[in-house]
Amino acid sequence: MRVLISVLIMLVFSGCTDSPPAIHDWKISGARTVRYLLTEADTTVLLILDPTQCFTCSGELAEWLDGERRGRFRLQLVLNRQLREEEAGQFVIYRVKPAGFLDGVAHRMETPRIYRFTGTTVLDSAVGLEMQRALITRIAYESK
Repeated sequence: MRVLISVLIMLVFSGCTDSPPAIHDWKISGARTVRYLLTEADTTVLLILDPTQCFTCSGELAEWLDGERRGRFRLQLVLNRQLREEEAGQFVIYRVKPAGFLDGVAHRMETPRIYRFTGTTVLDSAVGLEMQRALITRIAYESK
């Protein structure tokens, strides 16, 4: 009986210790993964936003879009969940086209969340508005 209880306890706790998937394997709408958005040759910034956040209020999205326009990196905007119909309008107005939405893991994730890749290697990351501002500044400084 003790052996049976020990085995059951081990099974329960081993199921609780599964590690989350690596960022490259995060699923994105359309049966893709983050790896699909990356290229071997380029620097890519993966920006994960919640569609309810006012992404134009603080100005960071404009800075990311400007960095892409200037050729500093490729920007991939991914939402942490599917857009609701009433939210889609703001993306159209500002001519911002998300690459998709994270499927499964992201609804509990703090946003904004930013990852900077060279090829498929994560160079840098930031979570939250303050850390995002610091990362934007660092990238702008490095590219001068």
